[in-house]
Amino acid sequence: MSLLRFIAEVADEPLVLDPAAPRAEYRENTWLLSATEAELATLTAAEITTAFEQCADALRRRLTAEGHQSPAVFYVWHDAQAGQLRCSTTRHGLRPGDLDQKPGTSDTK
Repeated sequence: MSLLRFIAEVADEPLVLDPAAPRAEYRENTWLLSATEAELATLTAAEITTAFEQCADALRRRLTAEGHQSPAVFYVWHDAQAGQLRCSTTRHGLRPGDLDQKPGTSDTK
């Protein structure tokens, strides 16, 4: 199975969105994605980025259709030591206004 297909399928997986249960969110919503060296050689960073953006859009549509009204965050990171891309969805730790910040900025208050 290809990395791009794995990324797309994340949007269809079960989700737990419960700020009171961060461990349950992490356990259910965190995905570890990897690919062979041969497959990675055929992919560009732009293709992988686009796949994650499409996954985020699909998650947004899904959560809206399911009636979720609270904010959620879908995020992706590279675990260099494990050689994996990882992604997760959470509502834990979000405060009102957190999602109003521009990417790359931090709250200094």
